[in-house]
Amino acid sequence: MLVRQNIELKSLLQALQDEITYLKLREKKLMYLVHLLQGKGYPVTQTFEKQVKPINTLRFDEFLL
Repeated sequence: MLVRQNIELKSLLQALQDEITYLKLREKKLMYLVHLLQGKGYPVTQTFEKQVKPINTLRFDEFLL
């Protein structure tokens, strides 16, 4: 029984690790987009400071809904 449970947990862990890897790559992609926009003269930093930074990080999902 413990061996089966261990196998299930390893499988679950692998799925979570895959999701973390995907999200890290997505974050890099978004940061590159921000870099490109800033390079084209868009006020990325100012917009972040005024509109995004004040939002509590733990409540950001709720804000988007």
